Amino acid sequence: MTQNEQPDEAQLEDLVRAKFQQGLARHEAEVRQQMIDAMRENNADPAYIYAFEKTGLLVFQETMDQLTPEQLNEWADAYEEYQP
Repeated sequence: MTQNEQPDEAQLEDLVRAKFQQGLARHEAEVRQQMIDAMRENNADPAYIYAFEKTGLLVFQETMDQLTPEQLNEWADAYEEYQP
């Protein structure tokens, strides 16, 4: 597309979708960092924080049934590999 050309509807939709996804990714990264900071400030188990950082999964007794066995294994492996 040259400078004088207007984007067609499909191109415009692609541009809007890409911009939205960029904003969403930035927001998710900010929220994740805020959660990590809050866990550290509240003296959470460092292995738990590490597992969250590595997997993006928050695992609680009450939410374990909402995760797949693969997700639980991924989180547990990360938790166990933590070394201070």
